Amino acid sequence: MKTVGIDPSINTVGLACIESLTSDLRSITVRTGKESEEKKLQRIYDGVVEFLKTHKPDKVGIEKPPPYLRRSKTSWRNLNAASIQKLDMAYGIILMCCANLGYTEEKGNLITVSANTRLAKKKVAQAKVKSYWGATLNSHEADAAVVALYVLGKL
Repeated sequence: MKTVGIDPSINTVGLACIESLTSDLRSITVRTGKESEEKKLQRIYDGVVEFLKTHKPDKVGIEKPPPYLRRSKTSWRNLNAASIQKLDMAYGIILMCCANLGYTEEKGNLITVSANTRLAKKKVAQAKVKSYWGATLNSHEADAAVVALYVLGKL
């Protein structure tokens, strides 16, 4: 089963496509740079649509943004509201891309993955990708690959 994992962000979106642990891993990073939010969201939309149309996955997994309050080892703390808002915008645009191409939770071909569920920090994600494919990816592409592995049931 061909699966795409997506690691959303307003500045860098990681995308990774895997078919199995023995097949090639294909990944890209959509970078937005110092543009207006409208242009960033359009670049994200175009990049995600192009990647999904190119690879035609059976399932898509997207890392869900964290909750606004996060528990640290000692207390609850607020995350930066502006950062969360921008991440939520990117997440929404990616959900719209998926829906426009027929990937929805209702159909069962779109899976949202909690950041806590995937059990991977940046270095752990890169190590998992390297152990399966011998590839060294940037942290965004590695996170996307880990999301795809989770959707495939390999984590």
